[in-house]
Amino acid sequence: MSPSILEMTKDLVLAQIQTGNISPEEVPNALRRVFQSLLELKSREESELSMSAAGTAPAPADWRQSITRHSVTCLECGAQFRQLNGRHLREHGLDARSYRTKYGIPHSQPLAARATTAWRRQIAAEAKPWEKSPTYRKGQEAKAAAAKQSGRKTRRR
Repeated sequence: MSPSILEMTKDLVLAQIQTGNISPEEVPNALRRVFQSLLELKSREESELSMSAAGTAPAPADWRQSITRHSVTCLECGAQFRQLNGRHLREHGLDARSYRTKYGIPHSQPLAARATTAWRRQIAAEAKPWEKSPTYRKGQEAKAAAAKQSGRKTRRR
């Protein structure tokens, strides 16, 4: 628990008396000055906190508004990215699953800008990584063998 302003004032003035910075006759004035200064600092700090809370980027009311063509806005802090990654979500104490749950985002929705998702889809279509899979190759061989037995020609993809 943090000390009250009165306790902080007492401690500050007592420390000044012990170091010899003020005399016993100046104590009442020093107490008033320090107390007033601490009150002003506290009120200034509280007003800055309320302004900073109001000054943060307002999160869109709907998660759909946070995902645009070129950026995705974090609904926790308002920062914009091409993709919300695990590192950023951990800063808020979340992972992708809990983030989606908290804001009602479907599991199938990528946490990336639409352009980024389209670019990745294009790269995957060009690379065709599924064709390198042993399971896919076995399936294609079995399909070709079955077609050969039935006398049909297979289409090569």
